[in-house]
Amino acid sequence: MARDDRPAVRRAELAFHDILCDSCPNPLLAFMCRFLNGLLRDLVEYRSERLEEHNAFGRSNMESHRKLVAAFRDKDAAAVGRLMADHIHEAESFMSRLDAAFRSNMLGD
Repeated sequence: MARDDRPAVRRAELAFHDILCDSCPNPLLAFMCRFLNGLLRDLVEYRSERLEEHNAFGRSNMESHRKLVAAFRDKDAAAVGRLMADHIHEAESFMSRLDAAFRSNMLGD
């Protein structure tokens, strides 16, 4: 993936999350997910140029999304729960490193 494509790819991944929110029958859960997606958008759109692991993270996201869709289609709730937990933990780690890199660059480190 070209360096300039990374923010667009991250936005597409977040759009996938928006689709999930739109199909969620639980309004409270959908609201919380939309709120989290907004926070993630901030990191992606304003802080995403500074971390070199975007390609690996993008591939992992795509694979996670594919597996989640397959588990949803199979109505395998246990797999969905496990896959989602793994996906959230990996995304949290990435976003934490992204935020730390942004803060470090802001402070001139």
